Amino acid sequence: MSFPTPVFPLLGDIWTFPAKPSGGGATVTNVPFQLYVSPHDLSAYVIPAALGIATDWLCLIKTPESAHIFTRGDVIAPDNTVAEYYIVAWREHYYKGFIDQAFMGLMCVQCNANGTFPRTY
Repeated sequence: MSFPTPVFPLLGDIWTFPAKPSGGGATVTNVPFQLYVSPHDLSAYVIPAALGIATDWLCLIKTPESAHIFTRGDVIAPDNTVAEYYIVAWREHYYKGFIDQAFMGLMCVQCNANGTFPRTY
């Protein structure tokens, strides 16, 4: 069975918890990302209900395993050319142990620059 080799075409920024985009510059810049919104990658039991996150708000953001050590509450902008922010709710390794195919999957919800979700438009 073959797995796709992940490609990370976007460069984004990270505000490590408790920092927020509304509070100033990013903690880490130019991190490779891939924004992939698909409900098929998520399941209702992955996110604890205690987080107060509805599973239909979630999206999967991919990044290389070595890009950064993410924690719950980090805010990311996977494309630093637009002001769209996501707060990390959960992280998981995908295809770990497969050379050139592993990546970090971040289950995120879109948020405002101050880290509140759901994002208001």
